[in-house]
Amino acid sequence: KKQKIKQLIGSGVQIMHVPGDSFGWIDLPKAMGQLAEFGITSIYSEGGSQVAGSLIQQGLVDEIQLFVAPKALGEGISTFSGFMKSLDSAIQLEWEDVQMLGPDVLIRGRLA
Repeated sequence: KKQKIKQLIGSGVQIMHVPGDSFGWIDLPKAMGQLAEFGITSIYSEGGSQVAGSLIQQGLVDEIQLFVAPKALGEGISTFSGFMKSLDSAIQLEWEDVQMLGPDVLIRGRLA
C-alpha cells in the first residue's frame, strides 16, 4: 500500500487523508470539506445505494442524475438506502432535465 501511494504521488497525484468513523466508513462531511479546500466543489458518486443514501442523508447533495437503462433486474435493488422507508420520508426532487442517451435515459433533478 505504501509503495502504491509513493507511486501515485510520484505521478503528480495529490492524496488526502480522511479519518473514518467507528464503523470504518469515511467521514463524508470532512471529506467534502477537504475537497473544497482543493477547490473541488462538485463530485460524481457512483458508489451504490449506501453511499448515495449517506450523501443525501448528511445534506451533501444538491443535484441528482439518474441513469435508467432498458434492463430489469429481479432483486429489487434500491437506488438509495438507509432512510427512505415511506413516502413521508422520501426525498423530494424537482426535475430539471430529461435526455435520451442512446437506449438509456438521463434524468437530472435538484433536491427540493
